[in-house]
Amino acid sequence: MSIHISFKGWRKYLLIFSALVLVGFTIYFPWANKEGEKRIMMEMWQEKQQDLGLLCDIVDRVVASQGTKWEESEAYQDWFRDLVINSVTYIETTYYSTYAQAFDSSLKPITDVHPGVGGGQKHNPLNYNEFVHAVSSQEFGTVRCWYETPEAGQREIFMSFRWIPTDPEFNDRILVAIGISKYSLVQMANPYVQWGQVILIVTAFIFIMGSSLALCGLGYIYEKRALEPVNGRWRRQN
Repeated sequence: MSIHISFKGWRKYLLIFSALVLVGFTIYFPWANKEGEKRIMMEMWQEKQQDLGLLCDIVDRVVASQGTKWEESEAYQDWFRDLVINSVTYIETTYYSTYAQAFDSSLKPITDVHPGVGGGQKHNPLNYNEFVHAVSSQEFGTVRCWYETPEAGQREIFMSFRWIPTDPEFNDRILVAIGISKYSLVQMANPYVQWGQVILIVTAFIFIMGSSLALCGLGYIYEKRALEPVNGRWRRQN
């Protein structure tokens, strides 16, 4: 038994429209996922800047409360240095998908960096001229860098940095840098969401294309019977 499909009249546009709808699904869902990821990244990046600002505010208040002891007491400066190092180390070790490191006034690292996602080495911001230029000319700011490892591939690093204490008159200040990437969102991602989107696209493809082909097949039947209305009823034309 052969199946005849008619593409005459409006039916010739039906399959094209169905294909465009399916293409729209396959384009929209990945775009929506990326936009959602980007929005969460921006929010997390802002939170890291707030955390960095909070640490700097605490240090500034403690330094201001001690007056001239900052310049006069090496023990006090060592205490301040240990406070910053311990805080940065806590962020680095507790949140392994977040980069955090402290540098002295000559940009020499004073804290260690632990392995990141997939066991790969975290990036070194000193390898990027834009970061070195920014921290050398600004008291605080943000920088974006591209980084790649064999374990995790290529991704964009969102960096935030600040010199503390914030008063540039102090000597031996410390630079604190914090960075995140898309892998910092691993715990927030739900793989079932993407699987659900794939299932919806496949189901929509089967239903839409099947319905379109069925309508085109019915169009052939209508043409074969050459129906026309007579007295409100349909009959076959002789």
